[in-house]
Amino acid sequence: LKGRGESSLYSLFLTLSNKHLMTTSLEIEEKELIEEDDNDDMAHQRQTRNSECCIFIINTIQQIRFKWRNREISLISGVDKVAFGTVSAAEAVEICGVKPMQYLWYMLSGAICDVIQLLIDCFLHFGVGIEDASICWLMSFFISVAFRHTTHRYLVFGDYVGGYSNSLLRMYGGYSVIIVLSTLFNIAITKVIKVPHYVGFIFTLGWTGIVNYFILKKLWSFGGKPSKQPNTTETTCAV
Repeated sequence: LKGRGESSLYSLFLTLSNKHLMTTSLEIEEKELIEEDDNDDMAHQRQTRNSECCIFIINTIQQIRFKWRNREISLISGVDKVAFGTVSAAEAVEICGVKPMQYLWYMLSGAICDVIQLLIDCFLHFGVGIEDASICWLMSFFISVAFRHTTHRYLVFGDYVGGYSNSLLRMYGGYSVIIVLSTLFNIAITKVIKVPHYVGFIFTLGWTGIVNYFILKKLWSFGGKPSKQPNTTETTCAV
């Protein structure tokens, strides 16, 4: 009887322990789920605040107006269609009532990414220690294509055709010829003519920008047209 009683007590102890462990495990899982929900809510709130801040800034800029020859003109308009829609600045933005030509937006987009490419080249040369100017050019140009793809979408050509990934691959394919030719050109002027590293960078950069524009103009819409989405209406905020 004594042994049977001890066995019963031991079984009861194990049962209670298992129940306690299961309860504790469930409480921990519930707590983790609540923390995840809280983190999701906080991330959503931050994203909402950032969006509201962007809308406020854009609408504040677009509400700046002045009078010219008895006509009220906006300093800039159409930025909201670029930021929250699928069109490019070249298609939608007007400055002082005038729509700049597409090539000017391409020059702005290219200049931004040329600076990014220069920074990448400097990092490879001075930070990583790559001495060969042509290798620095090749790597920096290759990396900068991803940045060019994004700035060209928002400033020059509009929405991606076939989705982001397909458009990016198509752009790398189109740029591959220029990457090879520009690298060979850079090798010629830095190793044969012996111009300094960043003089060669500037010379190589000069002619590639013009050629790239005509390649991209045909390449961007190759394979179809961007999917049509409803035009975004201008969101107004109290200023």
